[in-house]
Amino acid sequence: MQKLWRRYWHGSDLGAILVLISISVGMFWKITLTNQYTWLNSPDFSQQVAPWFQFQAREWHHHRFPLWDPYHWAGQPLIGQMQPGAMYPLNWLVFLAPLRDGFISIVLLHWYMVVIHFMAALFCYKLCRDLDRSRAASVLAGVVYGLGGWMGTTEWPQMLNGAVWAPPVLMFFLRMLRGHKPVLNSALSGACLGLAFLSGHHQIPIYLTLLMAALWIRVLVVRDLRLDQAAKLAALFGVLLILVGAAQLLPAREYGQLALRWVGAQNPVGWNDPVPYPVHNMYSLGPVSILGIVVPGIHLNVNPFIELTAITLAIIGVFLAWSSAYVRLFTYIGIGALLFSLGGASVFHGIIYSLVPWVEKARSPAMAILGFHLAVAVLASFGVDELVGAHQLPATLSRLITWGPLAFGITLYVMLGATFFSQGEKVYYQIRPAAVAFTAVLLSIVMAGWIHRKLGRAGVTSCFVLLVMLELSNVTTYSYTSREQGWNLVDPMYRNTDIVRFLKQQQQPIRVGIDRTAVPFNFGDWFGIEEFEGFCGLTAKIYAANWMKDTHLLMGEQFWVASKPQRRNSNWYFKGRAGSTSTRTRMPFRESGRFTVLWPSKISPRLSRD
Repeated sequence: MQKLWRRYWHGSDLGAILVLISISVGMFWKITLTNQYTWLNSPDFSQQVAPWFQFQAREWHHHRFPLWDPYHWAGQPLIGQMQPGAMYPLNWLVFLAPLRDGFISIVLLHWYMVVIHFMAALFCYKLCRDLDRSRAASVLAGVVYGLGGWMGTTEWPQMLNGAVWAPPVLMFFLRMLRGHKPVLNSALSGACLGLAFLSGHHQIPIYLTLLMAALWIRVLVVRDLRLDQAAKLAALFGVLLILVGAAQLLPAREYGQLALRWVGAQNPVGWNDPVPYPVHNMYSLGPVSILGIVVPGIHLNVNPFIELTAITLAIIGVFLAWSSAYVRLFTYIGIGALLFSLGGASVFHGIIYSLVPWVEKARSPAMAILGFHLAVAVLASFGVDELVGAHQLPATLSRLITWGPLAFGITLYVMLGATFFSQGEKVYYQIRPAAVAFTAVLLSIVMAGWIHRKLGRAGVTSCFVLLVMLELSNVTTYSYTSREQGWNLVDPMYRNTDIVRFLKQQQQPIRVGIDRTAVPFNFGDWFGIEEFEGFCGLTAKIYAANWMKDTHLLMGEQFWVASKPQRRNSNWYFKGRAGSTSTRTRMPFRESGRFTVLWPSKISPRLSRD
């Protein structure tokens, strides 16, 4: 282990790693240094992701590997759905952590999010170090990729976990291309891509596979290696990809052939049905969103914002280090990813959608902006090193990097001024564009200070990192909800354990029905009580049976959890008080039908029988 550490992480990298840890904790101060905010208070995370994690954590603590979820739709294969991330090793550590009153800890989930971003920053740092970039430049690249851009504005952990592995996939591939232990590094590159497929979502891994396929085709066509050697290494890459990812890919493929998927089309699609192109067009980035690369808030579907500081440094890297094959490679990757993310506005996306298998399964072309952001991060590291290493910059470039950001900042301020005169006090809500304008002015000052030798190398690189953090502070964690605003989706999940106790005291087994207006989250996974419906994967046969008469009774649905009775003649049978012992109202009831658990305002459930 010590030899492995020395081989891949030099002792002098330890300081940079500590810096990345500190910056990661600082950028996520809302959930690391206070208990006032959460990323969970949104429908997808509170209603689906958190219950998935809760179920898996409960299974791990009962010494069971969670392959099958019995709590929704009469049971569905958890591993086949991919998104729960049942096969992802990092998730196992989260599930094994101590529970709090039987529930997975919100604090733990907060730190889990920080760890994901730190891993992405660390891997990007290592990629840049592998490309002979300085530690300071590599730290900046790690911050740009891991804490900003797509990584900083995306909150689905199953998607983030896949994107974490993009830098090591490319790092090992480029090592192989350099002739450094080609067999080992080709295998490691494929294995890392396989890990991306274990993460929990197919979209980013599919796009990353598409990128790697293009790179391997280039290797075979351009003959960077002997044809026979390149073919063998490509085959090895593919074998490791399949072997590592098989634990998730094979169950997902088998389940996918039986399941339906709601993609935003008029009807759900099956495995053999391509996701209609209008859906891809709907979830495209769109040309107007390109403005959002430097002005936060202008975007469709996915936020493409990447810091002005990073964009400026990337441009410098392209101009001053174009002779480097790595600079050219990442420039092409960035341009290709940007064009692909435009989706329906780009003919290139349509051609790839039509010809390349599986690409149609990834319905959101806008997500491919991740490749552009990774390219910008790497190119920015080249820009930093070229800038601080140059004895004298070309006059045109000096003027551009000094006056360009200033002009951009002044333009934004003028637009904000016009907003003030046209909309009055509404201008004060334009915080993010104003922050970018302020950063642009500061960047111009830093560039002038370096060109006129008022700042040293350490000073200017430190300023670049601080400017990136300043820009990210108005984007990363921007959507986190504070307790002052109210955790209207999270707090109800922890109330009314009395009704759960009552249900668990009944003669087992039982199954409940849910009124989604009263209980929007996956009640079954969260509390460990079977319900018939839920937000999760669903096989076509169960979906068809759901619309048949008396299916719910046939499936043994004995209780109805709702805010009002299912039928007009329902009588109250049980009433619970949030956070207290449940009480029962004795009433006559028929021997047929099913109970109704009522969940009125203030979340105080009752139970009746029709």
